[in-house]
Amino acid sequence: MALCAGVVAEEDRALLVEDIIADLEKRGWQQTPGDIGHAYFIRALAEAGRSDVLHRVYSRTGLGSYGGILAKGLTSLPETWDAMMDGGESLDR
Repeated sequence: MALCAGVVAEEDRALLVEDIIADLEKRGWQQTPGDIGHAYFIRALAEAGRSDVLHRVYSRTGLGSYGGILAKGLTSLPETWDAMMDGGESLDR
């Protein structure tokens, strides 16, 4: 959010983007910005010219990924990333 809001000094922007990428890599490319921060996450990486990172994040198919949700046959976002198919959660199908 800070990158998009313009509150990061120009000389620090590249380092912050690299820190975000290092954190993503450490987490196996699992994004963690939440619902509110998600648009800023996409925008900050796109503006930094790092669509390659966005591709890695969104092409994941494991737990906590959009690809994993699609692999379970869902066509909309479930209430949780694990998208349990045990009947105990709304899957908003």
